Amino acid sequence: MVRHWKGEIRTLRDAVCARRLLWGLCRHCGHAARLDPRSLAFRYGALDLATVGARLRCRRCTQQRAAIVVNDQEWADMR
Repeated sequence: MVRHWKGEIRTLRDAVCARRLLWGLCRHCGHAARLDPRSLAFRYGALDLATVGARLRCRRCTQQRAAIVVNDQEWADMR
């Protein structure tokens, strides 16, 4: 696999350009969910990942304490 993105992914725009999925991890209960940065960028705009994590709410425990982790693999079906 050839990686075309060089550098750190700090914003939703960086994640979309790098074609990386994100993981949202709840710091309260440990629930994890895979997130599409395209839909998050549509909803929130070009925010940094720390700000997005502060705005997300866990589906399991409804706490608003999330950490965002960038997935290492790029997704194949992005067009």
